Amino acid sequence: MLGGVALQATASELIQFIGARALVGAGLIFSTSAAPLLITELAYPTQRGKITSLYNSLWYGGSIAAAWSCLIGYNASHSSWSWRAPVLVQAFGPLLQLLFIRFVPESPRWLISQGSERRASRILARFHTTGFDERDPFVQFEMARIRHVLRVEKEMNEGASKRMRIIIGIALFSQWSGTGLALYYIKLVLESIGITSPRTVALISGWLQIWNFTAALIGALLVDKVGRRTLFIISNAGMLATLPLWALTASLSNTGIPASAHATIPFIFAFYLFYGVAYTPMIVSYTLELLPYSIRAKGFAFMNLVVSLALALSQFVDPWALRAIDWRYYLVYCGWLGFELVFVIVFVVETRGRTLEETAALFDGEERRGFQARAQTRRTPAVKSFRYLATFNGEQGGNALYPAKMGSLDYREFIQRPEVILGRDRLGHTQGRGVQFDYKGRT
Repeated sequence: MLGGVALQATASELIQFIGARALVGAGLIFSTSAAPLLITELAYPTQRGKITSLYNSLWYGGSIAAAWSCLIGYNASHSSWSWRAPVLVQAFGPLLQLLFIRFVPESPRWLISQGSERRASRILARFHTTGFDERDPFVQFEMARIRHVLRVEKEMNEGASKRMRIIIGIALFSQWSGTGLALYYIKLVLESIGITSPRTVALISGWLQIWNFTAALIGALLVDKVGRRTLFIISNAGMLATLPLWALTASLSNTGIPASAHATIPFIFAFYLFYGVAYTPMIVSYTLELLPYSIRAKGFAFMNLVVSLALALSQFVDPWALRAIDWRYYLVYCGWLGFELVFVIVFVVETRGRTLEETAALFDGEERRGFQARAQTRRTPAVKSFRYLATFNGEQGGNALYPAKMGSLDYREFIQRPEVILGRDRLGHTQGRGVQFDYKGRT
């Protein structure tokens, strides 16, 4: 990417500029394919939804930088630096990556799949406990669960078609909901309602990116409170409600009613608010949650391929259609948004409150994945007010330990508040003294 930026910033001919752009894109593929996978697999279970959603929401950070650097370049200089300066801004992200990549750990699940369990244990202890203790019960619990699921996943494929149906759907919807109209062709959209000043167009574009960034952040912070499925429904219903109003005001502006042109802009912002609360933060995080470890990278790459193909098609069709039929093209997207809403209601599943391994059980079946825990009546000093601990009912030869129902506290609360069950010592470290797990008669 840095090489591409250097070639692009020093370009003297169009062919060099385009070739350098392709080089930047080629480097970007590696980064965007690996980064969300690593974030998802490193995140603490109860923080995974927000953190992974924030990852894709920060796309608008680059979009804001691009929009405003173009405006500043346009205002500050009428020389070649009006475009060279925004090009150089692209180097900021890759440069940060190059400087700090040595501090980024490997995925614990990948390490376990490669037999490097000691390294995986150290990473989990570093990011999921306060005391960096590899013997922490929660670290041991996570290690056992990952080992078990990786083994079972080799025999699992029955949920693949259900997963891919949802992934293909949301990938297409992320690009075919009408969002490309103002994101990529804001000039044509604003010209259609009589706004032609380059400076005004650049200002509206810049503020729209900040608005979209805010909407995406709101969505990312709501994924665990509202739920993924609910946010998708709200998003599609909101877009379906606002796009016809956008089309109506755009049509009125062509009939000689100047005020309707100004009314169009708030509806554009409202439309992108509804899009941003779901599709921007969750197109990546939700896809990764649906996929089990064994096909997570391949499935995510396939989702990116569908997004790229849908984007390429819309970028060819949208400008041609806008010039040909003007505001009437919005009505095509209105019909498509109705289909999207029905699809989301019927097929999208809720993954809130589940670990990556538990989400996989939604598609492959809980019994086959061994998530039915068996209560054992064994009191322990550390548990006190909770009567039961349980074992993970693994396949033959499995030895994973798994907390199940413990009085009024279940295993999801164990993930969130292990100290309630295991207690904390005076240094604040989770301790497992006196905790007993019974597996097949062995304590």
